[in-house]
Amino acid sequence: MKKENGFIQIIIVLVVVVIVAGFLILKKGSLSSIVRIGTPVPSASVDPTVGWKTYFDSKNIYSFKYPSQYGESTLTDNNGQESNFLTNLPDPKISVSWKMFLNTNQGALSNWANEYMKSSFGQHNISDSSLLTDGLQHGNGISFDANIVLTDGTNYSRVVFIPNGNNVIVFTLGGLSSSTDPWFTTFDEMIGTFKFTP
Repeated sequence: MKKENGFIQIIIVLVVVVIVAGFLILKKGSLSSIVRIGTPVPSASVDPTVGWKTYFDSKNIYSFKYPSQYGESTLTDNNGQESNFLTNLPDPKISVSWKMFLNTNQGALSNWANEYMKSSFGQHNISDSSLLTDGLQHGNGISFDANIVLTDGTNYSRVVFIPNGNNVIVFTLGGLSSSTDPWFTTFDEMIGTFKFTP
């Protein structure tokens, strides 16, 4: 009888362990299901450029979007070179412009960009923090981005260089009074829509 009692006790313990383990497994599975069901689904990101106008250059080489509340204008010099800029900006000190240049240097884009920066901003005291950094992806081209901080602290600018064969398209944002001005974001969003026309 003692052997039977020991055997029955072992069976009872095993049955209790199986029931408790089964309960815990089922409980954990149902909690996981609840958690999975209750987990928020990531929402699709909103494209800030929806509703913007699209600019196409006169030679139909490239395009990009810009905020629809602004206009754009083109000036042509005596040599037939076009300079383009946004109009109706909220602050007359702010400028957004773009122009295509011929890279006569035929060297590295960084050399051409440095020469451009010296000739364009050489009359100002540019701080040491205005270093060109490469490898930024904008549209279909690799670009160089230069943040220009004038030592008098009154002007913050950004210049982006996008190569296309022997040409370089230069985008310039200038006249900002703060390095955190929202125009930096708008400008980057514009550059982010840049693409070469197939």
